[in-house]
Amino acid sequence: MIRRKALRATAAVVFASSLVLTGCGGSGGSGDSANPDKSEPKLEWGSWQKLDAAATVFASSNNFAVLYDGVAQKMRAFDGDGKELWSKSAAIPPTDAGITGPESYIKGDTLIYQDPQTGKIHGLNTADGEEQWTFDPGSLGKCSAKAYWLLDDKPVTDSDTIVLALQGLGQDAQQIAACSGESPAVVGLQLPDGTSGAQEIKPHWQSPALPKGSQVSMPTVDPSGEYLTHAGSAPDKRVLQRTSLKDGKAQAAVVTRLDGGDINPDAIGNIYQLSAVDADNYALERETPDLSTTSDIYTVKEWSDVDAAKDPAVTINTDADGADCIAGGMHELGGKKYCYTATEEGAVFAEVGDNLTGGKLEGVQRKPVSDEFSQGLAGAGLPFDAPAGITKDGQLYGLVPSPDNTLDAVSMTDGEVLWSAPAEAEASSAARDAGYVAGADAVVFAQDDSAVAVDANTGEELWREGVGAGEGEAGKLHLGWLTMTDSAVAMKIDGGDKPNGQTKFRVLRSKEG
Repeated sequence: MIRRKALRATAAVVFASSLVLTGCGGSGGSGDSANPDKSEPKLEWGSWQKLDAAATVFASSNNFAVLYDGVAQKMRAFDGDGKELWSKSAAIPPTDAGITGPESYIKGDTLIYQDPQTGKIHGLNTADGEEQWTFDPGSLGKCSAKAYWLLDDKPVTDSDTIVLALQGLGQDAQQIAACSGESPAVVGLQLPDGTSGAQEIKPHWQSPALPKGSQVSMPTVDPSGEYLTHAGSAPDKRVLQRTSLKDGKAQAAVVTRLDGGDINPDAIGNIYQLSAVDADNYALERETPDLSTTSDIYTVKEWSDVDAAKDPAVTINTDADGADCIAGGMHELGGKKYCYTATEEGAVFAEVGDNLTGGKLEGVQRKPVSDEFSQGLAGAGLPFDAPAGITKDGQLYGLVPSPDNTLDAVSMTDGEVLWSAPAEAEASSAARDAGYVAGADAVVFAQDDSAVAVDANTGEELWREGVGAGEGEAGKLHLGWLTMTDSAVAMKIDGGDKPNGQTKFRVLRSKEG
């Protein structure tokens, strides 16, 4: 099984895909993939390095990567030549969800991460691992520190504000209903400048709390990158509340049915997932009493100040055409919106019109997928961190595991196959677990016991790395999992004389470096 750092629900899915391919699954920003003219450093891959531990890469920048050693429970930092710079203890709770390290990203010379055990936010000097500052979200009110989630996606990572939000669907979701209305929904921290030694920093701004006792969705960012929105479901009403990522100012809108009547939040099922189509339209996936899921489009008629949001201001367009597709993953190119999702008939690529209250999807393309992929994902949508988005030459595409056991890059604008790459292992597994390395503009996936990188624009093979030879059948080595960020790749190797696994990794570095 191949694993990357897990993305947390849908906060980054909608807007990040218009900037870089989703699926990098980790640290923020190595450039604007939708703008090929933007000046970027010349990068090359460093040599493969070996680590006698099972480790996964979860944060990186050019010439620097942090791997998480799950056995020793340590973060270990390396430069582009594979030299270990420092290590630091970091206990990650056991999980089978593919989470390979704390929520984290690198900003300048600072590694910003959230301790999953305590929920505290830390800023470390990337040069030596020394702590520069900390923040305890538990100081914000009655919510525990672990009820907050560190956003590690654009545009947050491009700003000087560190953003925390109630995490809704996280492992501590059960705590949120008890603390909503008692703590701010979103908090902005100012990135300290020129600090020396560890210090406790304070909030730069705070948004209002969500309705008291409400069930809270995971937040989502609208495609403009200006607002972070929660859905809150209290016993007497359901609201959408959005927070400006610039200054923390909040607005709200109350949800009603299409016929204008009030809603009973319990009658329409539990909030499951929220994703943004644009600043005024949201797809809310909900779980019904029979445990099935349904997506509705919420159209905001008017945003109001939080305290004044008492009149109906949102309509639910139940079963609007395209709702499921939008929930699967929205992408934007040239002012038009496209979606990418999975059905029993195959992968769907469609242009989404402006009319979300019943307009038909335009230019729907359905591409066959492998049987195993279809059976495993029908109705669930394609993985949120599957490679799909805009490459540096402006192509908008998604990866599909074809029945011919190839990975097909399919254009979302016209449905044409741009390139195909052999997947000698199961194409379905390769598609689900592939990742995009933005710094190299490469898609990386597994072929049997090798990691393979192909050019994201052409599918041309760039490099491959096998796990190495085993000592006889009993000591045979095999690829355990593959992880990557914008500028680093790591592969776990099982077998041989390493019962806990070993790791090969490489890091992008500046050619001058």
